Amino acid sequence: TVTDTSGEMTQAIVQELRPASVMDKLGTTVFQASGTVVIPVQTDHIDGATADEAADVSGTDFDIVNKTLVPERVGAMNEYSMQLLAQNVNAIDAFVVRDINREMGIAIDDKLITKMQSDIGADATTSNEFALADLAAICEEDLLTANADVSNAKFLLHPSVLRKLKRQALDAGSGRFAAEGNSIYGYQAISTTTEMANTEILFGDFSDFAVAYWGGIDVLVDPYTRGHAGLVRVIANAHCSGVVRRAGSFSFRTALNNTTGW
Repeated sequence: TVTDTSGEMTQAIVQELRPASVMDKLGTTVFQASGTVVIPVQTDHIDGATADEAADVSGTDFDIVNKTLVPERVGAMNEYSMQLLAQNVNAIDAFVVRDINREMGIAIDDKLITKMQSDIGADATTSNEFALADLAAICEEDLLTANADVSNAKFLLHPSVLRKLKRQALDAGSGRFAAEGNSIYGYQAISTTTEMANTEILFGDFSDFAVAYWGGIDVLVDPYTRGHAGLVRVIANAHCSGVVRRAGSFSFRTALNNTTGW
């Protein structure tokens, strides 16, 4: 028996197989670049203080350093059989484009999340440093201590960490849990397995992560290299980079399995 699979059904299946871009969900600051880009990065903030009338105030350093972004390549390649492409299935071309575009999205997320983590630096927990139910409040406190804005902050974490928080009761009587749905303490929680280990959590105002793209995704269709095998090779390339503009806007906690209640 032959089952006819429509183009619409194929699209629905493919959409379930691959996650959407994490960078898009986090609300990073994205811009199109040309040539080498210099981004001002804040390493400290001005300290204000009370002062008597007509008295001098102490000067403080407002530390700004310039970081240079250059295009870094991300690529993906897949091969599709000419037999598949020749089938009378609606929107098979859209299926191919979407498939490789999602692969590129994952690869770009991989690169940018890695760069973000490198700029922030991790704060590894020590044995029994805090209870797991307190994790969200501690991450929030990290930002507030650095005078960062938490109004648009989000959590980025591995799905297994979110699952553990959903099972972690806040107290004995309220019936509330550390995470409920896709929310942690009222903040949006985005889970991913891309460069987030199952013992890590990242919290912050992701608009303070600047992402530069040099053009869009370039796609090359090559029917020749593997033509003898009846295959069409599709190659995609993109150039991007990113930098954290203010490290104090983020809290990156690792080694969560050292906390109580894990």
